[in-house]
Formats: sequence, C-alpha cells, structure tokens
Amino acid sequence: MPGGTSRYQRPTLDGLTGIRAIAAGWVLIEHFRLIIFALLPPVEALAPWIRSGFLGVEVFFILSGFIISYQWADRFAIFTGAQYRTFIYKRFARIYPMQFVTLVGLGLIVLVAVGMGISLSGEANYTVGNFVGNLFNLQALPGIASFNNPAWSISVEFAAYLFFPLIALGLVRVTTSNKGFVAAALLSVAGVASMMIVAASVDDSPTGEAMIWLRIATEFTVGCLLFAGWQHLKAKQFGIHWDWVAGGAVIALVLVLGLTGGEGAGALITVPVIALFVLSCAGATGPVGRLLSSRLMMWGGRISYSVYMTHFIVLMVLGELLSPARFEESSLAMRISIVLFYLLAAVAVGAVGYHFIEEPARKLLTRGKKPNSLVREPEPAPLN
Repeated sequence: MPGGTSRYQRPTLDGLTGIRAIAAGWVLIEHFRLIIFALLPPVEALAPWIRSGFLGVEVFFILSGFIISYQWADRFAIFTGAQYRTFIYKRFARIYPMQFVTLVGLGLIVLVAVGMGISLSGEANYTVGNFVGNLFNLQALPGIASFNNPAWSISVEFAAYLFFPLIALGLVRVTTSNKGFVAAALLSVAGVASMMIVAASVDDSPTGEAMIWLRIATEFTVGCLLFAGWQHLKAKQFGIHWDWVAGGAVIALVLVLGLTGGEGAGALITVPVIALFVLSCAGATGPVGRLLSSRLMMWGGRISYSVYMTHFIVLMVLGELLSPARFEESSLAMRISIVLFYLLAAVAVGAVGYHFIEEPARKLLTRGKKPNSLVREPEPAPLN
C-alpha cells in the first residue's frame, strides 16, 4: 500500500518494507534451527519449511531489484557519471557501516577466543587475508571467505548495484506490462534451470561460488523486470486482487517445499513463485497489504538488515555462554524460554544496531548531500 509523499519522495511501498520482516525472520529461524530442533524436537516436523529459510535471500534479491528500479531506473534512462557516483555512494552509505562494524566486532571476538583457547565454529575462515578481503567487501570472490557468515550476500548485492545502470538502460525498452512480466518469467525459469545444472554438475550448495552469482544475477534482474512490467499496469498497480495472488503464491510455496524437502539447491526451483509473491506484495491493499504495512511489520522491516548482519554473531556468542545442550533435559517451559531468548536477543541486538549504528551512520555519510528529486533512498536488503 503506498505511503505518503513529499517533494523529494515517491510513494513508499509499505508492503515491500513489511515483507522484509518476514524474509529476515525466515532466515533467522533457519540459522537457529539446530538449537530449535535440539530443545523442541517436535518442531523438526516442520523441517522442510525451516531449513529452506535461506530462500529469504531470494526474497531480498528480487525485492532489491524491484525497489532499486522503482527509485532509480528512470534517472538512468540517460546515463551520467555524476548520477552513477551519487547512486553508488548512497548504496555504500546504506550497507557498509553495518558490514564494517560487524566485521570489526567479530574480529575482536575471534581474538578474545584465541586468547582464551576457545574453539569457534568456522575458525578456518578467520584469517588475516579473509579479514582484509571482507574489509573491502570482496567476500563473494573465489578464495575469500566471509568472516561474518551471512555477509557473502552483501558482496554480491553491491556488485548488482555496480551493474544496475546497465540494466536500467534496458528497462526503458519495456513499454508494456506484458513485456516486463514475460521477460521476468523467462529469465526466472532460465536462471533456475542454470542453477539446477550447476547443482547437479558442480556444487549443490546454495552458497557455492558459482551458485551465489547465478542467484544474484537472476533474481536481482527479475526484480527489475517485474517493476518494469508493474509500472505499466496503471490503475491495476494496487488492489485486493494482489492479496489473492499473494495468498496463492504462499500456498504454492508451502506445497512445493513440502514435496521437495526444502533442502539444498533444489529448493531454488521456487524462485518463480517467490518472484510472484514479491510482486503481489507491492500492490496488495487487502488483508495482506494491511498486515505488511502494520506498525510492527514496518518496524521489523526497517531493522531487518541490522538483524541479518548481527544475528550470526549473537548465535556464536550465546552458543558459548548459554549452550542449548545444558537445557535439553529441562522442562518444556524452560526449553521454550531458551529458544525465545535466543531469537529475541537476535532481534534486540539488530534493533540496537539499526537505531545506533546503521541509521546514524547513513545520515552522517550523506549529510550535506542534496536530495534527489522525487527519490527516497531505498532501504538495504538483508540477505543470507
């Protein structure tokens, strides 16, 4: 549902802020799944829908392409170096402060752990070379591992920003909604086919070196094409018909994940359905639209990037200080309390990161910059 406007703003698509809370929550639960399953074994019956939580990344990649196009595509219809520099700088101001703070924070944790003789999971990645590579946001390149496990996606996301003006030049050729939607559908199918080929012949990990680039290239561009089609719908851009589409997409997603098990690269066959879900949330004005634009969901969407960037560190620290193994024989109430504590701690740390690091840093870095007419800088998309 569109929000308010000002001289320097386009209407905000509130549903696309609220959807970020859902996607980030899905990723969070997937990363905390071993703790959840250990303390609450019956929940493992939901494993296909929990361990597929990495698909929250697909939501964010597609969403990012849609929102970046909504805010910037028309400005790159004619390319200029000045516009490009402004665009890249503002994207840097959005994503890098949390990348830097979490990297340094994790580096300090590693030093303390080494000094105390504590063994950390993934410690093979904690090298000086990887730290330097992460400092320059190169952690998606071959030979450079992420210090902060989810941060690989920040690297490929920024690569998409670098190439976005070229995509925008192509979007001006999309002159009807059918052209945009058909192109998006064809690309999503071709991209998924390529992913399945790579999974079968090279590496079936969703975060394999080849797979991550296929994911961002396909899904970010699909998001751009969906916007290109959606913008030509005119009066049909918003309405309760999109709520029905969203509901249908969710049902299809649940069924497919249930049938396939929702594990590994095979779950990526749901990309076309996820793309349809993102598109529908942009225009939903009924129950789905009202839910996504509620105060709680909007707040959750705003803090989602910081939650994403900090939750793995929270998991690492709490795993040492409050090991779930200590509570496996405790009462059900205690075990539920421990699970909720883990999840709420991740949300709380992310909220602190947003209010005291992410947003203040963005404002500081962009202070004195003239606002772009009719453009409200989009929120960053948290990934996996």
